[in-house]
Amino acid sequence: MPPPPTNDEDHQRRLEEASAVCARGRQYWTRDNNAKLALQEFEHALQLLETLLGTYHSLTAKTYYWLGFIRKHDPTTYEEALQAFVQTARIRLVLLGPSQEATQEAISAIRWVLSHQQHKSNEDIKTFLNQLYESIRLETLGDARLRHREYSSAIEYYQQAMDTFPDPKHATIMGKRAFCHFKGGGELDVAMDWYRKALLVFTTQTVHGKSHPDVPSTLERMEQVLQAQGTYTPDTIQSYLCLLYTSD
Repeated sequence: MPPPPTNDEDHQRRLEEASAVCARGRQYWTRDNNAKLALQEFEHALQLLETLLGTYHSLTAKTYYWLGFIRKHDPTTYEEALQAFVQTARIRLVLLGPSQEATQEAISAIRWVLSHQQHKSNEDIKTFLNQLYESIRLETLGDARLRHREYSSAIEYYQQAMDTFPDPKHATIMGKRAFCHFKGGGELDVAMDWYRKALLVFTTQTVHGKSHPDVPSTLERMEQVLQAQGTYTPDTIQSYLCLLYTSD
């Protein structure tokens, strides 16, 4: 997710706020050993940073890493820790490549959680990581096709990326695939279905919940599809909003 345009002064103020929130989170963890409060602060920081800087930024990755690091100390949150470390690795692999120290930090964390969570063998862990690497490679190829408006080819790569590394949180890929169906072949019903899936993941399976920064853009895209179908009314989108903000 790229960051939205914003006023420079407000942008800087909110970045400073995010920095202060991260500092409080580190203090709660390192000084007070209070995981609950530390997680609350880092989740708040992630909402700020992912909105301001986008997903693929080093500070966003670092915040995901902190969330994973704290959660890995609680056996009941190993799965959440793994998801946070996978997202850290995904961002750093795209930004830095596999050999950088920061990327290897995330990979080592994934290895730790897999070995302690489900007692995975070294071979199983290797397979998991290879699937992650391949999924990112395929998504990147899909992005390149998307930039060149080769929508059918992009869809194939996005599907392969999701199949290669099964992850219920492939919401970003789902949204890009929906866009391809919409713009490429006018497959409006298919596009709407993928946007719905992405919206559900953004709002129910991420730390952001209903305040996920991709929710407004996804709703906007859904509105465009409805307009193309000739079925758009303000009440139609409002019905989606009602589902989002009244159901838990």
